[in-house]
Amino acid sequence: MNKYPHLFSPIRLGALELPNRVVLAPMATNYAGEDHKVTDRLIAYHVARAEGGVGLSIVEHTAVQQSGLTSPRMLAILDDSFIPGHKRLVDAVHEAGGRIALQIQHGGRQADPNSIGGQCISPSAVVAGRDRRMPREMTVKEIRATTQAFGEGALRAKKAGYDGVEVHMAHGYLGCSFLSPLLNQRTDAYGGDTVKRTRFAFEVMQEIRRRCGRDYSVWCRISADEFLEGGMKLDEALRVARLLEEYGYCAMHVSACVGETSYYASAPWMLPEGHLLHLSEAISRTVQVPVIGVGNI
Repeated sequence: MNKYPHLFSPIRLGALELPNRVVLAPMATNYAGEDHKVTDRLIAYHVARAEGGVGLSIVEHTAVQQSGLTSPRMLAILDDSFIPGHKRLVDAVHEAGGRIALQIQHGGRQADPNSIGGQCISPSAVVAGRDRRMPREMTVKEIRATTQAFGEGALRAKKAGYDGVEVHMAHGYLGCSFLSPLLNQRTDAYGGDTVKRTRFAFEVMQEIRRRCGRDYSVWCRISADEFLEGGMKLDEALRVARLLEEYGYCAMHVSACVGETSYYASAPWMLPEGHLLHLSEAISRTVQVPVIGVGNI
């Protein structure tokens, strides 16, 4: 391990201190129940990683609103009835000596119409290319309700005992769609230049801070390259990351892609190891907060 002298040294994500720098990135397992609640199988999955010595386990994308569900077995934290299951998960990981955070998310244009019982919503009516579904443009009232839902979801995560939350703003989902110059074509206060496209992220942080306090660790995951013409590219991602740091996000989890280019995130064998690390390296030179890198590692 001489090649990685810092790998097993501690690091802080805001108020959260990790014993090492090995992170289990959030990956959809389909281990949630049909009621979108925590199951024994999901608990066993994360306990095994904690027992193996992972410094931080980030639980897969977890819906904060019914309209954000992306699959029939997506994990959720929609109301207080979900807290006991999440607490069982957290307590088991803590007992195994691990640290655990929850990734809170809304599927946006990539939500599953069958799971949500209606049309997908997004900042703008830009077709989702995988199955050509057309989302409906959100109203300002809906945007505000969704930022509040993120705050409420974070508070439930804190009550369940999670050591922090990661706000999912990558991979073409709702948070990513607001940041994207391709997927966000609004002309109001939530779209246009870089600052306006980060307003949703700013308001999500404000809602979380209002409910959870300033000492709760909150970071975000972003797509630093969407691999689509007109989409997010690294130069714009650098500007976005600086703003997100200014808004109070205590770390940047750097990934890539949207739904149409998801093979860059769930990398097939033919892509080289560490194929996205140039993105996290560039952002780490731009922000002062810690950066989590992924990509076929």
